[in-house]
Amino acid sequence: MNDDRISAYLDGALAPDDRAAFERDLAADPRLVETLTAVATVRTTLRSLPWHEPPNGFADRLLAAGAAHEESRVVAQRRVRSWAAIGAAAAAVSLAVFVAEDSDRSPVQPAIDEAGDGHVTNAGLADDPIMLLAPAAGGEP
Repeated sequence: MNDDRISAYLDGALAPDDRAAFERDLAADPRLVETLTAVATVRTTLRSLPWHEPPNGFADRLLAAGAAHEESRVVAQRRVRSWAAIGAAAAAVSLAVFVAEDSDRSPVQPAIDEAGDGHVTNAGLADDPIMLLAPAAGGEP
């Protein structure tokens, strides 16, 4: 249960009307009482722990460690972007080589339309091997 009123209640920071409403909620909800009790226990335990002053330069070392971590994260991101750029460049070069290689090929000789015209005009349909593959009209498929 996430009830911000618990901390405010324990700190004595609720306005009188809000405090009365919270206490009515406590009377009606045993789980809220359990939560309030648990939070109060944890707060009391934490406040009873001895206080230790951090060593000299602790805050500076902590900030420097955070900055170093951030810098290494930025470097790692740059590395990933660099590899992505290299991969994209390699793909572009491969595509360019493929297109250039394909465009160097000469067209079929003789041109298909010329060969087709010659074939039809120079061969009889009965002897045409292609026509022999097609079923005769009215024959079996």
